[in-house]
Amino acid sequence: MYHDGTKKIETASDGVRVSGGVQVTDGYVTRFNGLETDANASLSSAGNHRGADILANFYPTASVDAGKLYNADGTNGWELADKDADNTSASLLAIATDDGDADTMITKGIVRVHDIAGTSPSKGKTVYVGDSGIPTVTRPSADGDIVRIIGYVYDETDNVIFFNPSPDFIEVA
Repeated sequence: MYHDGTKKIETASDGVRVSGGVQVTDGYVTRFNGLETDANASLSSAGNHRGADILANFYPTASVDAGKLYNADGTNGWELADKDADNTSASLLAIATDDGDADTMITKGIVRVHDIAGTSPSKGKTVYVGDSGIPTVTRPSADGDIVRIIGYVYDETDNVIFFNPSPDFIEVA
């Protein structure tokens, strides 16, 4: 298939080759196999993301802040994730892409968060559920704290993490 005299799509014995970008839109989120595909997306603001799995319209009317970490509470929508209680840190986790309605939330990918708490959040350092929706590089250690790895620091200067929350967690006794 050609566009303006340039080959854009061709079939081959091993599959299909596409020259240029691929965009599939379902009315809510642009994605390819469920993944955002813009590898050059800007990470200039909290909630900006690259190569991310998007959860669309899970709790679309919940109010959220871009770049903060949320826990699906099971009834009312999204609540800020917090290491101090398993009911706010042990369920489905996601990061808000925008302020306001929670129509798109990141469940995995490279994302700019609101802030990264803790001492020396350097590249590659483990990131945990922190307090009030702010991830931390300090492993929770107080009695009753929930320890759950949510990813790794990707760019400490701009608060960018590779968000890949573990389904496992422990409670400090």
